[in-house]
Amino acid sequence: MPKMVLIGAGSHHFARNFIMDVLMYPELRDSTIALVDIDKEKLELTAAFARKLVKQHGFNTRIEATTNRHEVLKDANYVIVAIKVGGPRLGQLDHK
Repeated sequence: MPKMVLIGAGSHHFARNFIMDVLMYPELRDSTIALVDIDKEKLELTAAFARKLVKQHGFNTRIEATTNRHEVLKDANYVIVAIKVGGPRLGQLDHK
């Protein structure tokens, strides 16, 4: 069972798309998705979304959420880093 770690999971838009993309593949539905972010509140929103999606579809996917990346990286098979320094203000420049 592979373990995928998403660092920057507080970015709900990217994390949501990543989680849905992973769950589209039946062969990945028995995996672990570990969500990591420094913002615990945003992290918990993403984790709640992921858990609800997994439960609604009856998948066996395990969802982990933590602010401690060292803890989940130890046994990770895949690591995705999705962080944007500068926050929403700089993101707006990308869409002008």
